[in-house]
Amino acid sequence: MKKPVSREMASLCEEIGPEDGIDPRILFASRARKSFDRKAYQLCKQAAQAIDMALCDLPESSVLRDVSVLRVEPAPDSSRLLVLFGPNLQGPIPGEEAVINALDSEKGHLRDEIAGAINRKKAPALILRFLPIGEVRQ
Repeated sequence: MKKPVSREMASLCEEIGPEDGIDPRILFASRARKSFDRKAYQLCKQAAQAIDMALCDLPESSVLRDVSVLRVEPAPDSSRLLVLFGPNLQGPIPGEEAVINALDSEKGHLRDEIAGAINRKKAPALILRFLPIGEVRQ
């Protein structure tokens, strides 16, 4: 493919930019592919379901029975997942510090549950965050 001469480009447009002379099919195709990774979000959905099931299996006395998964996102890719928890609005609202301590102690168990639910060579690392009732946005 022949690159246009700058004099020809100058006569066709008001000013020359860095994207001039690039095939638009190539330019926009790379942007579209990077913006949405279907497999990463599929993994996030599977991880959210596995964590919900693991929270249901906890004993009644656990503080984590009163929280639910708000969403799971790749952070920055599917090798690490950001899991956002929020309080269940049906049950009692747990204390933020108690939930954070319980999440830290159950982190390995939750990762093990995700590893059993997905088909990957390595289970993703987890970043667990609790959003108090005032910060919960969906």
